[in-house]
Amino acid sequence: MSNQEVINKFVYGKSAKSSNGNLWVSCDKSRLMNYATCIAQRLSDGTFIVNGTKYSTSTSKIQSMVRRTLRNYKEVTDVRIHTAYLI
Repeated sequence: MSNQEVINKFVYGKSAKSSNGNLWVSCDKSRLMNYATCIAQRLSDGTFIVNGTKYSTSTSKIQSMVRRTLRNYKEVTDVRIHTAYLI
C-alpha cells in the first residue's frame, strides 16, 4: 500500500500499513505512525493534530501529504522523535 493510501485510510478511521512497513495506522486507529513517531492524531471530537517537526526528507514528504489530505487541523512542533501521542 502506498503512503498516500495509508494516509487516506487513517483519515477515514481504517487500519493500514505501507508496503515497506514504515508508515501505519495505530491499532486504535487514532494515530498515523511513521517508524515509532506519531505524525498525526485524531482527537475524540474528530479534529486532527499534525506533527510539523522536521525529521528527515522522507518524513517531510509524508507530513506534506497529510497536510494536503486533511482540510482542518492544528499543527504542533518540537515533538521529540519516538513520541507516540501528540496530546
